[in-house]
Amino acid sequence: MMVAEMKLAVTIQSLRVQKFSRKQFIMPKCNTTPTLTKQRQVLNHLYRGWGIDSTEATKKYGVKNLRSTISSIRTLVEKYGNWEIITDSKGRYFMQDTHPGDRTYSFRKDGTRFMANA
Repeated sequence: MMVAEMKLAVTIQSLRVQKFSRKQFIMPKCNTTPTLTKQRQVLNHLYRGWGIDSTEATKKYGVKNLRSTISSIRTLVEKYGNWEIITDSKGRYFMQDTHPGDRTYSFRKDGTRFMANA
């Protein structure tokens, strides 16, 4: 009986003394705020009604090829015909609403959306 108690004491003591590496206790860093892509930052800038040119895009958002970025934004924005990307004589890009005014949408029972004030 004495040997069994002694083995039990040794195993309990070894569990208490067991050392863990520091890496097991470090929690991974979680990024709680999503990072916006350069394309999304330029789109947000245009959506606010502000114009942008290539030097401003490079300084603010790090966009090196604004023409390419605007081209990809244009396909997203002009897909449904509600917005369009326009340029002025100085080469600044703007986003213009093609249907200005109040738009109110409602949903049908099947989940499809329709314009309520039309």
